[in-house]
Amino acid sequence: MNNALIFMRKHLKISKYEKMLFLILIFSFALKIQMPEKRSLWWDEAVYLGLAENIYSDHIYHFNINQEQFRPPLLPLLIAILRPFFGSFEDAGTFLTITASLTSIAMIYYIITKMYNNKKYGILASFIMATNTEYIFWSSKISTESLSILIVIASLYLFYIAFEKNKKEFYPYVGILTALAFLLRYSNGLLFPFFIIYAIYRKGSKKLANREALLGLFAFLLLLMPWVGMNYKNYGNPLGGAIYNLNLINHTVPWHMPLFYLSELVAHLQVLAILLFVGLFVTLRKRGKKDIFFAMWILVVFLFFSLFVGQKHFRYILISLPSVTVMSICGVNYLANFRKKKYEKIIVSLLVIAMMIFACFAYHISYKNMTSRISLRDAAEYIRARAPKNCYIIGQSYPMLYYYTKCRVINYPKNQDEVSSLLKNYNISFIVYENSEPCSPYVENWLKNDESLVKVFEEREGNYSVKVYKYGPGKFQENQ
Repeated sequence: MNNALIFMRKHLKISKYEKMLFLILIFSFALKIQMPEKRSLWWDEAVYLGLAENIYSDHIYHFNINQEQFRPPLLPLLIAILRPFFGSFEDAGTFLTITASLTSIAMIYYIITKMYNNKKYGILASFIMATNTEYIFWSSKISTESLSILIVIASLYLFYIAFEKNKKEFYPYVGILTALAFLLRYSNGLLFPFFIIYAIYRKGSKKLANREALLGLFAFLLLLMPWVGMNYKNYGNPLGGAIYNLNLINHTVPWHMPLFYLSELVAHLQVLAILLFVGLFVTLRKRGKKDIFFAMWILVVFLFFSLFVGQKHFRYILISLPSVTVMSICGVNYLANFRKKKYEKIIVSLLVIAMMIFACFAYHISYKNMTSRISLRDAAEYIRARAPKNCYIIGQSYPMLYYYTKCRVINYPKNQDEVSSLLKNYNISFIVYENSEPCSPYVENWLKNDESLVKVFEEREGNYSVKVYKYGPGKFQENQ
């Protein structure tokens, strides 16, 4: 018994940094677990959950009227696999994204501690990740962000130690993780060219010419084969889904200016933006091997999304968050030691206080967002309780309406002349109208004046309102 206690004290000793990491994880978990009783879903959330439901029930990758098949399949597949262990697809998706988020926070501590041999760096990195406002917001969604960051962190680390430490046995794992990252979010495929660019920069491209690296490439290609086959079947092109996705975000909305992300850094990263620029400045001066590695990943991500992707949202570049975290730590370290070491505690304390305040604010925004436009879900549940099987409805937000109602959803036609044939050719039961969603100009007047439509539901949230009309008076009468 005494020997066992001695062994535990010797080998299971928890340092103050591990205790701090545990507190950070508890704090992060507390922010994420506070879910509203009924939450409203975003467009992408509804799409991924609907795809997962169809995989689970029909074993087919489709959504609504053969839409959204271009989406990377890994997240819906994982949700479908987890569904039997949870009460709903939403619970399974929430568990998956929260688990990935907490694992990412723990993993960044482990990786930075190992790479820099500095637990203080590691704990600061995990704290920055846990309190980053963008990460808090997007990891609360059933979306690809938190899982992407987790897999990207692991891929970057394994490649670095395989390449720089000559541990070739890790190359196959790099190939597997890179393929999984791509199947989760197409932009994660930037990892593949980044590894090549970094190898060329380090004048070590010959290091990639070995059996293990080729095995990693083979694993990468092998894992993509089912996706390639699915694309060839749906689009007649082995890369059809990814190409369609890129064209969709490049041609359906006006292009943002190339400097969009640079101009938005302060708004989205707050105090981290300053530390990031300081860290990049220090990295360019000192050219430390590890720092250059992370700085180059930021550069590749920023350049790709700035120059080649027209539609710009800050969440697109969240895959660079691990590198942003490292650069920020370099900035903190430089400022703390700029004059005297005694300023380190003051600077770190101010950073911690600022990040905690921003984190609480981000949680408030995230929670409020989950409960906004709950009226659409109420309207959809009203329809679901009354809609006949295999019916169609007309509405603007087709992903949410399809997922909530289980009815096929058709968008409003561009002109009123097409409405009659639409009502005649399809089994239209209900029509949903949201006042703040884009719609053709004729719609509002048509809904008010057409005698074949009966308004059966209306709900308001501030300036937002949703109305449901039943098609065919005399067939259906109900008080609002």
